[in-house]
Amino acid sequence: ACGAYTVTGHQVVDGIDAIKITGASGVFTFWVDPVMYLPVQMKLGNERTTFRWLTPTPANLAQLKVTVPAGFKQVPAPPPHGR
Repeated sequence: ACGAYTVTGHQVVDGIDAIKITGASGVFTFWVDPVMYLPVQMKLGNERTTFRWLTPTPANLAQLKVTVPAGFKQVPAPPPHGR
């Protein structure tokens, strides 16, 4: 909505018919999985990065549970910007 990026079509990346999103400058491009909305690949200038995501199995999801170290405490989040 801000005009910084535009959907510029589709392209097959690693077997995925990805949505191609290009930055207004033309230097930055993302390819996004249309089902999961996760990035598949990004290009910045001549550099490309390909993303791979683990299948959300119970074992993989269990790795996301982090134990907070002793001595740390939860504090309230700051108010949203501009409020």
